[in-house]
Amino acid sequence: SYLDPALLFMMLPRRVHLMAWDKLFKLPLVTLFMEWGGAFPVKLGGSGREAVANTLGLLKAERCVGIFPEGGRSDADGAMRPFLSGPATMAVREGAPLLPITINGAHRLWPRGRRIPRVGGPVHLICHPLIVPPEHGSRAAKGPLPDALTARLRATIASAYEGPR
Repeated sequence: SYLDPALLFMMLPRRVHLMAWDKLFKLPLVTLFMEWGGAFPVKLGGSGREAVANTLGLLKAERCVGIFPEGGRSDADGAMRPFLSGPATMAVREGAPLLPITINGAHRLWPRGRRIPRVGGPVHLICHPLIVPPEHGSRAAKGPLPDALTARLRATIASAYEGPR
């Protein structure tokens, strides 16, 4: 949901540079919050070259990067969407661990199609154990490893997800 970036900014003990939908950066108040948090834009449906370059640069600098592997918000019912392999590919390329986080309840507060969030209701973030790529580098990033890690990432998040899968 639109709440997910704010939840990660507020709940994680480390600064997270989030890859976020570029249209959010057209709203002045949201832009201030996103830039304060270290977020950077990605154009949905495009090549995302600039966002990928930003991500790889942050990973090289050993910074924490947050990427929503579904590539967009869930439907109003909160059903999980297929995961994209880009986050795992970049993690393998740079040798960065993946931290799966399950977010339960946020889709009920601010579902797709609703202009403003509802008030109340529990939201839970579950941080799972790190997934460390067993190998890294450009060659490993072009092989089957990113797809295998993406499947593992999705299974881990789904194991604690309370919505439809």
